[in-house]
Amino acid sequence: MKVLLILALSILTISNTVLAKPTVRSGGSGVGNGGDTVRLRFISTGQGIIEYYKDGFKSIDDVLISPILLKRHLNIQTIRTSKDLLIDNLGNPVSAIGEPGSITLYVGDEIPELHWDNIFKNSRLANIMVLHELLRAQGINDDNYVYSSIVLKKQDILDIGNFRMKWAKQSFDIVKTTQLRSFHSKSIEEELNYFEQANKKLKNYNTIELAKLIKLNIEFSKAIKKDAGELSLLKTMRADYKLLRDVIPMVDKLSYQTIMGENNYKILNSLTLLLLKDFYFKVRMANLEVNQESLSMLKNYTSEFISAVSIASENWLICTGIEQSLNSLSSESYVVDKSDINMIISSLLGVLRDERCI
Repeated sequence: MKVLLILALSILTISNTVLAKPTVRSGGSGVGNGGDTVRLRFISTGQGIIEYYKDGFKSIDDVLISPILLKRHLNIQTIRTSKDLLIDNLGNPVSAIGEPGSITLYVGDEIPELHWDNIFKNSRLANIMVLHELLRAQGINDDNYVYSSIVLKKQDILDIGNFRMKWAKQSFDIVKTTQLRSFHSKSIEEELNYFEQANKKLKNYNTIELAKLIKLNIEFSKAIKKDAGELSLLKTMRADYKLLRDVIPMVDKLSYQTIMGENNYKILNSLTLLLLKDFYFKVRMANLEVNQESLSMLKNYTSEFISAVSIASENWLICTGIEQSLNSLSSESYVVDKSDINMIISSLLGVLRDERCI
Protein backbone atom coordinates (compact mmCIF):
# COMPACT_ATOMS: atom_id res chain seq x y z
CA MET A 1 0.00 0.00 0.00
CA LYS A 2 2.68 2.53 -0.61
CA VAL A 3 3.04 3.15 -4.34
CA LEU A 4 2.59 6.81 -5.26
CA LEU A 5 -0.53 7.66 -7.23
CA ILE A 6 0.02 8.82 -10.78
CA LEU A 7 -1.15 12.39 -11.12
CA ALA A 8 -2.51 11.77 -14.59
CA LEU A 9 -5.17 9.56 -13.02
CA SER A 10 -6.20 12.27 -10.67
CA ILE A 11 -9.83 12.73 -11.61
CA LEU A 12 -10.71 9.06 -11.45
CA THR A 13 -13.65 8.49 -9.16
CA ILE A 14 -16.47 6.03 -8.90
CA SER A 15 -20.05 7.16 -8.53
CA ASN A 16 -21.57 6.87 -5.08
CA THR A 17 -25.08 6.08 -6.32
CA VAL A 18 -26.19 5.07 -9.81
CA LEU A 19 -29.45 6.40 -11.24
CA ALA A 20 -29.54 4.39 -14.45
CA LYS A 21 -27.49 2.13 -16.64
CA PRO A 22 -25.13 3.96 -18.99
CA THR A 23 -25.83 4.29 -22.67
CA VAL A 24 -23.63 1.87 -24.58
CA ARG A 25 -22.55 2.38 -28.18
CA SER A 26 -20.32 0.20 -30.32
CA GLY A 27 -17.84 -0.25 -27.47
CA GLY A 28 -20.48 -1.83 -25.25
CA SER A 29 -19.67 -5.36 -26.30
CA GLY A 30 -16.06 -4.93 -25.28
CA VAL A 31 -14.97 -5.13 -28.90
CA GLY A 32 -12.78 -2.34 -30.23
CA ASN A 33 -10.98 0.55 -28.56
CA GLY A 34 -9.24 -1.79 -26.12
CA GLY A 35 -12.49 -3.25 -24.77
CA ASP A 36 -11.39 -6.90 -24.87
CA THR A 37 -8.00 -6.10 -23.36
CA VAL A 38 -9.59 -4.02 -20.61
CA ARG A 39 -11.99 -6.80 -19.67
CA LEU A 40 -9.19 -9.35 -19.65
CA ARG A 41 -7.08 -7.19 -17.32
CA PHE A 42 -10.08 -6.47 -15.09
CA ILE A 43 -10.72 -10.21 -14.76
CA SER A 44 -7.06 -10.94 -14.09
CA THR A 45 -6.85 -8.21 -11.44
CA GLY A 46 -10.02 -9.44 -9.77
CA GLN A 47 -8.70 -12.98 -9.65
CA GLY A 48 -5.50 -11.71 -8.01
CA ILE A 49 -7.43 -9.89 -5.29
CA ILE A 50 -9.65 -12.90 -4.58
CA GLU A 51 -6.63 -15.21 -4.40
CA TYR A 52 -4.85 -12.92 -1.96
CA TYR A 53 -7.92 -12.59 0.25
CA LYS A 54 -9.00 -16.22 -0.07
CA ASP A 55 -9.18 -16.48 3.74
CA GLY A 56 -11.86 -13.81 3.73
CA PHE A 57 -12.52 -10.11 4.14
CA LYS A 58 -12.51 -10.49 7.92
CA SER A 59 -13.67 -6.96 8.64
CA ILE A 60 -16.82 -7.19 6.47
CA ASP A 61 -17.76 -10.86 6.78
CA ASP A 62 -21.22 -9.74 7.91
CA VAL A 63 -21.99 -8.66 4.33
CA LEU A 64 -19.68 -10.97 2.37
CA ILE A 65 -19.08 -14.47 3.71
CA SER A 66 -16.26 -15.20 1.29
CA PRO A 67 -14.36 -13.31 -1.42
CA ILE A 68 -14.85 -16.41 -3.58
CA LEU A 69 -18.43 -15.24 -4.14
CA LEU A 70 -17.05 -12.36 -6.20
CA LYS A 71 -15.51 -14.78 -8.68
CA ARG A 72 -18.79 -15.32 -10.53
CA HIS A 73 -18.70 -11.71 -11.73
CA LEU A 74 -15.36 -12.13 -13.47
CA ASN A 75 -16.71 -12.95 -16.92
CA ILE A 76 -17.44 -11.14 -20.16
CA GLN A 77 -21.20 -11.37 -19.62
CA THR A 78 -21.06 -9.34 -16.40
CA ILE A 79 -18.25 -7.00 -17.44
CA ARG A 80 -19.10 -4.66 -20.31
CA THR A 81 -17.31 -1.68 -21.78
CA SER A 82 -18.63 1.63 -23.08
CA LYS A 83 -17.14 4.33 -25.31
CA ASP A 84 -19.84 6.71 -24.06
CA LEU A 85 -19.17 8.71 -20.92
CA LEU A 86 -20.51 7.14 -17.75
CA ILE A 87 -22.25 9.72 -15.57
CA ASP A 88 -23.10 9.38 -11.89
CA ASN A 89 -26.18 10.85 -10.23
CA LEU A 90 -24.31 14.06 -9.44
CA GLY A 91 -23.62 14.59 -13.12
CA ASN A 92 -19.94 13.71 -12.85
CA PRO A 93 -18.12 11.57 -15.44
CA VAL A 94 -16.80 8.39 -13.86
CA SER A 95 -14.62 5.49 -14.95
CA ALA A 96 -17.00 2.69 -14.00
CA ILE A 97 -20.55 1.94 -12.93
CA GLY A 98 -21.30 -1.20 -10.95
CA GLU A 99 -24.75 -2.62 -10.26
CA PRO A 100 -25.90 -6.05 -9.05
CA GLY A 101 -24.74 -8.49 -11.72
CA SER A 102 -23.34 -5.78 -13.99
CA ILE A 103 -20.11 -3.81 -14.35
CA THR A 104 -19.59 -1.22 -17.09
CA LEU A 105 -16.10 0.17 -17.74
CA TYR A 106 -15.31 3.35 -19.65
CA VAL A 107 -13.06 2.91 -22.72
CA GLY A 108 -13.89 6.11 -24.58
CA ASP A 109 -11.67 8.87 -25.93
CA GLU A 110 -13.47 11.95 -24.57
CA ILE A 111 -11.71 11.85 -21.17
CA PRO A 112 -8.55 9.74 -21.57
CA GLU A 113 -7.81 9.88 -17.82
CA LEU A 114 -10.95 7.83 -17.17
CA HIS A 115 -10.11 5.15 -19.75
CA TRP A 116 -9.25 1.85 -18.08
CA ASP A 117 -6.07 1.55 -20.11
CA ASN A 118 -4.81 4.51 -18.09
CA ILE A 119 -6.18 3.14 -14.83
CA PHE A 120 -4.20 -0.05 -15.27
CA LYS A 121 -0.99 1.96 -15.50
CA ASN A 122 -1.23 2.27 -11.70
CA SER A 123 -1.58 -1.08 -9.95
CA ARG A 124 -2.84 0.33 -6.69
CA LEU A 125 -5.48 2.45 -8.33
CA ALA A 126 -6.67 -0.43 -10.50
CA ASN A 127 -6.94 -2.87 -7.60
CA ILE A 128 -9.05 -0.68 -5.37
CA MET A 129 -11.36 0.18 -8.25
CA VAL A 130 -11.75 -3.45 -9.29
CA LEU A 131 -12.52 -4.45 -5.70
CA HIS A 132 -15.08 -1.66 -5.37
CA GLU A 133 -16.87 -2.67 -8.58
CA LEU A 134 -16.92 -6.36 -7.68
CA LEU A 135 -18.60 -5.53 -4.38
CA ARG A 136 -21.16 -3.48 -6.29
CA ALA A 137 -21.80 -6.35 -8.70
CA GLN A 138 -22.38 -8.63 -5.71
CA GLY A 139 -25.15 -6.29 -4.61
CA ILE A 140 -23.16 -4.88 -1.70
CA ASN A 141 -23.75 -1.15 -1.26
CA ASP A 142 -20.20 0.18 -1.28
CA ASP A 143 -21.22 3.83 -1.60
CA ASN A 144 -18.47 6.09 -0.29
CA TYR A 145 -16.23 2.99 -0.22
CA VAL A 146 -17.89 2.07 3.06
CA TYR A 147 -16.83 -1.60 2.89
CA SER A 148 -13.81 -1.52 0.60
CA SER A 149 -12.22 1.16 2.82
CA ILE A 150 -12.89 -0.95 5.93
CA VAL A 151 -11.11 -3.87 4.29
CA LEU A 152 -8.10 -1.65 3.63
CA LYS A 153 -8.11 -0.03 7.04
CA LYS A 154 -8.56 -3.22 9.08
CA GLN A 155 -6.51 -5.68 7.06
CA ASP A 156 -4.30 -2.80 6.13
CA ILE A 157 -2.12 -4.17 3.36
CA LEU A 158 -3.06 -5.73 0.05
CA ASP A 159 0.11 -6.98 -1.60
CA ILE A 160 -0.06 -8.43 -5.09
CA GLY A 161 3.33 -8.51 -6.72
CA ASN A 162 4.93 -5.11 -6.22
CA PHE A 163 1.65 -3.33 -5.45
CA ARG A 164 0.49 -1.80 -2.19
CA MET A 165 -2.82 -0.15 -1.44
CA LYS A 166 -4.03 2.01 1.43
CA TRP A 167 -6.69 4.45 2.60
CA ALA A 168 -4.95 7.37 0.84
CA LYS A 169 -6.52 6.36 -2.50
CA GLN A 170 -9.89 7.76 -1.44
CA SER A 171 -8.37 11.01 -0.24
CA PHE A 172 -6.45 11.51 -3.45
CA ASP A 173 -9.60 10.95 -5.51
CA ILE A 174 -11.50 13.52 -3.42
CA VAL A 175 -8.77 16.10 -3.92
CA LYS A 176 -8.45 15.62 -7.68
CA THR A 177 -12.20 15.48 -8.30
CA THR A 178 -12.65 18.68 -6.30
CA GLN A 179 -9.92 20.41 -8.28
CA LEU A 180 -11.68 19.40 -11.51
CA ARG A 181 -15.02 20.72 -10.25
CA SER A 182 -13.32 23.88 -9.05
CA PHE A 183 -11.94 24.50 -12.52
CA HIS A 184 -15.44 24.31 -14.03
CA SER A 185 -17.24 26.31 -11.32
CA LYS A 186 -19.45 29.15 -12.43
CA SER A 187 -19.09 31.30 -9.32
CA ILE A 188 -16.93 31.81 -6.23
CA GLU A 189 -19.78 30.59 -4.05
CA GLU A 190 -20.15 27.38 -6.05
CA GLU A 191 -16.41 26.73 -5.97
CA LEU A 192 -16.17 27.31 -2.22
CA ASN A 193 -19.08 24.92 -1.74
CA TYR A 194 -17.19 22.19 -3.62
CA PHE A 195 -14.20 22.67 -1.33
CA GLU A 196 -16.38 22.61 1.77
CA GLN A 197 -18.01 19.33 0.68
CA ALA A 198 -14.60 17.85 -0.04
CA ASN A 199 -13.28 18.92 3.37
CA LYS A 200 -16.08 16.98 5.04
CA LYS A 201 -15.33 13.90 2.94
CA LEU A 202 -11.63 14.10 3.76
CA LYS A 203 -12.48 14.24 7.44
CA ASN A 204 -14.66 11.13 7.16
CA TYR A 205 -12.15 9.10 5.15
CA ASN A 206 -9.05 9.98 7.12
CA THR A 207 -9.55 8.17 10.40
CA ILE A 208 -6.11 6.72 11.13
CA GLU A 209 -3.76 8.75 13.25
CA LEU A 210 -1.22 9.70 10.59
CA ALA A 211 -4.05 11.05 8.45
CA LYS A 212 -4.19 14.09 10.71
CA LEU A 213 -1.33 15.38 8.58
CA ILE A 214 -3.66 15.45 5.56
CA LYS A 215 -6.31 17.55 7.28
CA LEU A 216 -4.09 19.74 9.42
CA ASN A 217 -3.28 22.66 7.14
CA ILE A 218 -6.80 22.78 5.71
CA GLU A 219 -8.22 23.13 9.21
CA PHE A 220 -5.67 25.82 10.01
CA SER A 221 -6.60 27.68 6.81
CA LYS A 222 -10.23 27.69 7.85
CA ALA A 223 -9.36 29.06 11.29
CA ILE A 224 -6.97 31.70 10.08
CA LYS A 225 -9.26 32.87 7.27
CA LYS A 226 -12.56 32.95 9.14
CA ASP A 227 -12.90 36.71 8.78
CA ALA A 228 -11.41 36.92 5.29
CA GLY A 229 -13.37 37.61 2.12
CA GLU A 230 -14.58 34.80 -0.12
CA LEU A 231 -11.96 35.40 -2.80
CA SER A 232 -9.11 35.29 -0.27
CA LEU A 233 -10.45 32.06 1.22
CA LEU A 234 -10.92 30.56 -2.22
CA LYS A 235 -7.32 31.26 -3.21
CA THR A 236 -6.15 29.60 0.00
CA MET A 237 -8.28 26.51 -0.62
CA ARG A 238 -6.95 26.17 -4.14
CA ALA A 239 -3.41 26.28 -2.77
CA ASP A 240 -4.27 23.79 -0.03
CA TYR A 241 -5.60 21.23 -2.48
CA LYS A 242 -2.57 21.66 -4.69
CA LEU A 243 -0.41 20.96 -1.62
CA LEU A 244 -2.43 17.84 -0.80
CA ARG A 245 -1.45 16.31 -4.12
CA ASP A 246 2.09 16.11 -2.72
CA VAL A 247 1.18 15.43 0.89
CA ILE A 248 -1.17 12.47 0.44
CA PRO A 249 1.30 10.11 -1.31
CA MET A 250 3.99 11.02 1.23
CA VAL A 251 1.67 10.28 4.16
CA ASP A 252 0.70 7.03 2.48
CA LYS A 253 4.33 5.97 2.07
CA LEU A 254 5.23 7.03 5.59
CA SER A 255 2.25 5.13 6.96
CA TYR A 256 3.30 1.95 5.19
CA GLN A 257 6.88 2.25 6.41
CA THR A 258 5.63 2.77 9.96
CA ILE A 259 3.52 -0.38 9.73
CA MET A 260 6.50 -2.32 8.43
CA GLY A 261 8.77 -0.95 11.16
CA GLU A 262 11.14 0.59 8.63
CA ASN A 263 13.33 3.67 9.12
CA ASN A 264 11.22 6.60 7.94
CA TYR A 265 13.27 9.63 9.02
CA LYS A 266 13.92 10.87 5.49
CA ILE A 267 10.30 10.86 4.31
CA LEU A 268 9.16 12.22 7.68
CA ASN A 269 11.65 15.05 7.49
CA SER A 270 10.62 15.95 3.92
CA LEU A 271 6.92 15.82 4.73
CA THR A 272 7.29 17.92 7.86
CA LEU A 273 9.34 20.51 6.02
CA LEU A 274 6.71 20.73 3.28
CA LEU A 275 3.84 21.18 5.74
CA LEU A 276 5.61 23.64 8.00
CA LYS A 277 6.72 25.80 5.09
CA ASP A 278 3.07 26.10 4.14
CA PHE A 279 2.14 26.78 7.77
CA TYR A 280 4.80 29.49 8.06
CA PHE A 281 3.64 31.12 4.82
CA LYS A 282 0.06 31.28 6.12
CA VAL A 283 1.11 32.75 9.45
CA ARG A 284 3.31 35.35 7.77
CA MET A 285 0.70 36.36 5.17
CA ALA A 286 -2.06 36.57 7.78
CA ASN A 287 0.05 39.04 9.79
CA LEU A 288 -1.37 37.56 12.99
CA GLU A 289 -1.81 39.71 16.03
CA VAL A 290 -0.46 38.04 19.15
CA ASN A 291 -3.53 37.50 21.29
CA GLN A 292 -5.41 34.67 22.96
CA GLU A 293 -7.23 33.69 19.77
CA SER A 294 -4.13 33.48 17.59
CA LEU A 295 -2.19 31.60 20.27
CA SER A 296 -5.07 29.14 20.54
CA MET A 297 -4.90 28.51 16.78
CA LEU A 298 -1.15 27.93 16.97
CA LYS A 299 -1.60 25.63 19.94
CA ASN A 300 -4.23 23.52 18.19
CA TYR A 301 -2.08 23.21 15.10
CA THR A 302 1.11 22.28 16.93
CA SER A 303 -0.52 19.77 19.28
CA GLU A 304 -2.24 17.98 16.39
CA PHE A 305 0.98 18.02 14.39
CA ILE A 306 3.03 16.54 17.23
CA SER A 307 0.36 13.93 17.90
CA ALA A 308 0.37 12.74 14.29
CA VAL A 309 4.14 12.80 13.83
CA SER A 310 4.77 10.93 17.10
CA ILE A 311 2.89 7.96 15.64
CA ALA A 312 5.52 7.71 12.93
CA SER A 313 8.55 8.20 15.15
CA GLU A 314 9.03 9.55 18.64
CA ASN A 315 12.77 9.11 18.18
CA TRP A 316 12.70 11.52 15.25
CA LEU A 317 10.94 14.11 17.41
CA ILE A 318 13.67 13.77 20.02
CA CYS A 319 16.48 13.84 17.47
CA THR A 320 15.29 17.01 15.76
CA GLY A 321 14.08 18.76 18.88
CA ILE A 322 11.09 19.82 16.82
CA GLU A 323 8.57 19.09 19.56
CA GLN A 324 10.06 21.75 21.84
CA SER A 325 10.19 24.24 18.98
CA LEU A 326 6.57 23.61 18.06
CA ASN A 327 5.40 23.87 21.65
CA SER A 328 7.10 27.23 21.96
CA LEU A 329 4.85 28.56 19.20
CA SER A 330 1.77 28.21 21.37
CA SER A 331 3.33 29.13 24.71
CA GLU A 332 2.66 32.63 26.02
CA SER A 333 5.88 32.44 28.01
CA TYR A 334 7.85 32.15 24.75
CA VAL A 335 5.85 34.18 22.25
CA VAL A 336 6.01 37.92 22.86
CA ASP A 337 5.16 39.39 19.47
CA LYS A 338 4.94 38.61 15.75
CA SER A 339 8.68 38.77 15.25
CA ASP A 340 9.12 36.03 17.86
CA ILE A 341 6.66 33.83 15.98
CA ASN A 342 8.58 34.34 12.74
CA MET A 343 11.90 33.69 14.47
CA ILE A 344 10.68 30.45 16.04
CA ILE A 345 9.29 29.09 12.77
CA SER A 346 12.38 30.12 10.81
CA SER A 347 14.56 28.35 13.37
CA LEU A 348 12.31 25.30 13.21
CA LEU A 349 12.63 25.09 9.42
CA GLY A 350 16.39 25.37 9.77
CA VAL A 351 16.38 22.37 12.12
CA LEU A 352 14.58 20.29 9.53
CA ARG A 353 17.24 21.06 6.92
CA ASP A 354 19.86 19.56 9.23
CA GLU A 355 20.61 16.06 7.92
CA ARG A 356 21.59 14.58 11.29
CA CYS A 357 18.10 13.17 11.73
CA ILE A 358 17.53 11.83 8.22
